Amino acid sequence: MNPLFLEQTIPDIVVDLLSYDESAYKRVLDHYFTDDAALSHPFLTVNGTHNIRKVFRVWTTFNKQEPEFQREDIIFDGAMAVVSYKQHLRPRIFPLIHFVVPSITTLRFHQENDGLLYICKQEDSWTLEGLIQSVPLVNWFYENLIRKLVVGRLITGTVPFDIDIFDAKMQDIDIGTEFSPYEPYTHRLRKILEEEYPDGSQVIREILQNSDDAGSTEQIFILDHNTYQSNSLLQATFKNLQRPNLKLDRYQGPALLAKNTSTFGKRDFQSLLKLADSEKRDQYDKIGVMGVGFNSIYHITDSPSFITGDKYVILDPHKWCFNGGIRFEFVEKKLSERYPDQFAPFNIPCDKPFDGTIFRYPLRTKEDSADSEISNKVYKPEEILDMFHKFYNDESINCLLFLKYIERISFYELKKDATKLESLYTIELENADKVREQRRLLAEKIGPMMTKLKLGQLKGNNQLVTSYVASFCRQKNDDPEKSSWLILNYLDDLLETDEYFHENFKKNIRDHKFIPNVGLAIPLKDIKDKGKLFCFLPLPIHMPFPVSVHGYFAKFFSKPQDCHCQKDKDLVCLFAPILESEVKNNNFLNHLKWNTYPDVEKVIKQYELCYDGVFKKKPQKNLEKYCHAIYKYMNEICQVNDKNSKEGFNKMKKVLENKPWILCKKTFYSVDKVVFRLQREFQVENFLIVELPIRYTSEFMPLFKTMGVREEVGIKDLVLIIKNISIENNADDAKATRFSVILDERPKFQHEASKKSLLSDEMDSWQGPAIWIYNDAEFSEDDFQALIKLGVGGKSKDINKIGRFGLGFNCAFNITDLPSLVSGKHIVFLDPHAKFLPSIGYPPIKRKGFRINFIEKEFKRRFPDQCYPYEAIESCDFSKQFKGTLFRLPLRTEISDISNRIIEIKEILQLFNSVQGNKEMIFLRNIESFNLYNIKEQEPAPQLIWQAQIKIKDNHRDIRKRITDTFHIYQFALDIKKFDSTENENVLEVWALCTGGHEKINPEFENFSIENHLKFPNPPELEGEIFSFLSLSIITKLGVHLNGNFSLSSSRSNVLQSEKDFLQADSRPVIPNKSLKALVKASDLYDRSIPLFHLVFEDIEQLIPTELHDPVYLEALGRIGLKRHVN
Repeated sequence: MNPLFLEQTIPDIVVDLLSYDESAYKRVLDHYFTDDAALSHPFLTVNGTHNIRKVFRVWTTFNKQEPEFQREDIIFDGAMAVVSYKQHLRPRIFPLIHFVVPSITTLRFHQENDGLLYICKQEDSWTLEGLIQSVPLVNWFYENLIRKLVVGRLITGTVPFDIDIFDAKMQDIDIGTEFSPYEPYTHRLRKILEEEYPDGSQVIREILQNSDDAGSTEQIFILDHNTYQSNSLLQATFKNLQRPNLKLDRYQGPALLAKNTSTFGKRDFQSLLKLADSEKRDQYDKIGVMGVGFNSIYHITDSPSFITGDKYVILDPHKWCFNGGIRFEFVEKKLSERYPDQFAPFNIPCDKPFDGTIFRYPLRTKEDSADSEISNKVYKPEEILDMFHKFYNDESINCLLFLKYIERISFYELKKDATKLESLYTIELENADKVREQRRLLAEKIGPMMTKLKLGQLKGNNQLVTSYVASFCRQKNDDPEKSSWLILNYLDDLLETDEYFHENFKKNIRDHKFIPNVGLAIPLKDIKDKGKLFCFLPLPIHMPFPVSVHGYFAKFFSKPQDCHCQKDKDLVCLFAPILESEVKNNNFLNHLKWNTYPDVEKVIKQYELCYDGVFKKKPQKNLEKYCHAIYKYMNEICQVNDKNSKEGFNKMKKVLENKPWILCKKTFYSVDKVVFRLQREFQVENFLIVELPIRYTSEFMPLFKTMGVREEVGIKDLVLIIKNISIENNADDAKATRFSVILDERPKFQHEASKKSLLSDEMDSWQGPAIWIYNDAEFSEDDFQALIKLGVGGKSKDINKIGRFGLGFNCAFNITDLPSLVSGKHIVFLDPHAKFLPSIGYPPIKRKGFRINFIEKEFKRRFPDQCYPYEAIESCDFSKQFKGTLFRLPLRTEISDISNRIIEIKEILQLFNSVQGNKEMIFLRNIESFNLYNIKEQEPAPQLIWQAQIKIKDNHRDIRKRITDTFHIYQFALDIKKFDSTENENVLEVWALCTGGHEKINPEFENFSIENHLKFPNPPELEGEIFSFLSLSIITKLGVHLNGNFSLSSSRSNVLQSEKDFLQADSRPVIPNKSLKALVKASDLYDRSIPLFHLVFEDIEQLIPTELHDPVYLEALGRIGLKRHVN
């Protein structure tokens, strides 16, 4: 579905999705779901729309009444839709039972290659636990009917009605998609922890940031060493089939608790349901943007839980006990009275709503780590204490400088069997009452201002400035440490900023949270300490002056704090003033050291980052800007005479020697690959030498001359180019040795008369007679990619390969509209009409082709009718990897847009009769066996019609496979057998071949003839033809066939001769010398009175260029008596 109209479409999707109308439900699955979409249901999880449809059928069979919802209960943010509704549980077998379950369905969208959005996962969650425990009959219904009967039958595939009835009405279409696999929640969490959020005190920073965003004034951390009883715990409501014995008692041990003074709102709960998409994206007073920060706590736990207000929530990403998580209204249900052990670890009164939020993170034990798919790290209480200690020593007051609401941070320890908390550390804003208004001013004003900006109502000067002195006190045990800071916050004009971003980047600041907010903080004592860079919380970058600077920095990663992990390299940059203003105090500039060049090590590090990004195919967006800054710096210091600059430049020159560091067209080149001026004849794509961009030449000429960039291409460069071309010329084209064509006359076949098992109904018309083409070489990934390129084949630049244009396979469309092939583990269908393959998406779009891994997708089990024709051919059964490549070309039965030609099997047989001769195999390099089979309508086994086999010595086989400039002469026998209903024929031919070129021609053929006892007393008459590995259907009437690597038209129908005939895409050198030298060699045979030639000059005149200046041509023409062409 089009992202632009998705928001208006969502309510209609939900109406059909919650409907019990099967046709409406099918329409949603077919149009809006990916084929391998997942459904996470309170009872089970399934993958694939065919399984989702079966769940729907079973559920609507057991349950009588549809859910109900209001359109305004849908929240959609562009990537996810969350629907709140009431689920009516009204079992058909117990019609008097009726109760309502508050439910939530989350629809996750994925953008496919066609640019449209599709639903890749539906997550249904119920607040079911309270109902089960409070209503005995519901508990019995759930445990004895739903869990045992419904889930059991879904798992075993049995249902209390004939599922085939539904299959007859609605065919299951389930096909593979290439690039949208479902990733388990735990796997994504593991990736987030490994790549985006480091372990350690980062966890504390994330908790602080979330508390500040929530408006909390105090944050308390507690390390609890105790293990609590497990006699009265909640029961699991989700049966994990792989680990059925896991219970909640595993989370009763030591834990980290985090308590703050704010309670969760509706958007906070919704944000927790989203793994990587924050509800804070449009809340401009919040720090968080990406929505993944909370997940950093999974470094230490596998199942966090929390109490906020009257809600109790348990998160279970593994789905060991709950289907991802569960929420209770614990006060109303009086759960603490019935499950006191469950709430004991929180150490708060649970008979009333809690004024704030308290999180509990049970530390991962050795037992947990063995089962965990998130992390295998065991967390011990001592490591939490170490985390507290490092935060206090390294962060402490810094974390409060630019936060908006947090005024006090406390750390406590509850030792084993103790009842009283022991204070460890405290960090506090002492004059909070005095500075609270100034501290919160920007946060409270920015939201309304951004709303006015969006509505076009923001007028006049909207800048804001606050400044105040903050008094902090941090205390360890009974040892307080005080400090005072001057803090300034500045918000620039939003209108001007929005206009600037729109003009320069085509973006709105409200869409990307680009807030022009800068903050400065300087200690009023100890100003010798260096400041830090901040984005609300400190980054691991020290400033070159005592002032700490805060800003809304745009980063390549999810949060500014991430630079504490390996991605801190991304933040290395050339220093520049933060504010574009004129500083008049020169002494201050000298003190800041802004009158000196940045450290050479930092510049080298920045270059390495740029190069690594290009090498890994993930270049930075401002790559050219960064490189320009580096070159500007290098150009300046290479011309400065002071000692430090010279030493720095020489160091850089040594580091960059022989390394690619010059950026040209998004690729880095070393100095020896770059020149100031590249001659016109060398200015072609993929040339080994490149020209320095004009911008660099004009601005940084001294730098690049000093570094060794040359004026133009020299002799050494040409040697390198020729060597490179020589390597290309030695590439081998083909690997297959056996080639077969099977003419299949079998009609359509269907396993079950009442049900077709095809990819789509339209495929039925292509299940009849077909041509099969087999060879024993498997497709590579490059072959698959080249197959879909019309006119730009993967071999176009290799003159040694037979195919060059990428058009060869398209000859198949002369006889079919729907070719397919099997190779290795894949089956591929091509449908240029986009008429026959199944459609996907909304609006429905027919595919023009797709590839399926038939082993992984169990293709044969799900589509036996589709597979049936293949199973009689070359032992193809779709249960194992297919050794070779098998094409299927079903014959066209009616006129189409591609061709109006309809061909029958008997015509194909006649065509192949003309190919039964020997000529098409002579100049091929690898094929040694060519077979033609026929599968008749009543005889399913292939019958061999004729066979041609090359019999050749091993040393001659090696010569045959190579294309070389050295002359070689060899022979082989061609054994041709024809099988007929009346009699069989067997013909043995002996062929002598002369190959090579570019070397002086020696009379080798005579020695070869003597050594091999070859005599030609009565050689057969041969009408010679021109070949370019395969016959070109050009008659020469020479007594030999002539093979050459001619420049051909894309259809291989003629040799290109004049300059105007050459295609731009095929402007490779013509290679006539080899051909003419072969004629010279042939003339030697003619001189020895071996009657192999019957020259007819007029017939070969068309092959000779009209202008001859090359001595090779003159020699060739002179040797065969054609001097009249040059007189």
